Amino acid sequence: MKISEVKKNITKYTKMLEKIRKEEIKQNNKKFNSLAPPAKRVALAKDVILQIKAKRFTVKHGVWLELDNDYFSDYGREYRNISIKEEFNKNKEITCNGCAVGSLMLSATLFNNKTTAKDLYDEDFFNNIRRGEKMPNGLNTIFSREQLIKIELAFEGGTGGFTAEYTSSDDYAKCINFYNRYAIAENRLIAIMNNIIKNKGEFKP
Repeated sequence: MKISEVKKNITKYTKMLEKIRKEEIKQNNKKFNSLAPPAKRVALAKDVILQIKAKRFTVKHGVWLELDNDYFSDYGREYRNISIKEEFNKNKEITCNGCAVGSLMLSATLFNNKTTAKDLYDEDFFNNIRRGEKMPNGLNTIFSREQLIKIELAFEGGTGGFTAEYTSSDDYAKCINFYNRYAIAENRLIAIMNNIIKNKGEFKP
């Protein structure tokens, strides 16, 4: 077989795989969007745990959500309109760092496929949450403002994007108590997600 024919077959095969992958994404989006909000929250919590176990998501304090690949850095501006979900699924070398809300943001993006690298770097998501505003991937329609604040308080211990002023004194105390139970950030985030799963889509510190 000639080299030109081999290249032609590779191109054809690559296009076929791309078509299959896009169809899989479409079907996954459809399935996720058919779920009721509590089931969506459980699905996201389970996915966060899976991403941690697969070493695709590294749990970090004080970090919203960072993608470690140059595709999504300020230096890779030509990639800023690329779908995070499509690129994350295609390139297994891409990994992320982030906090509790950041982990849910990533998983919501991987289900909804509505967030680009530009969205991630241009939006101020903590202010979106504070003001109860729309988020590009619809996370605000899945988790309430109150739930996202409690999740982040329980993860950061009141030193992150939210402090005591954003919730009741009783809920704040419960979140801090939850935080103090886990010395290791990864264990704490997994515990938060398991709490959401156990309570059928609601975080109850």
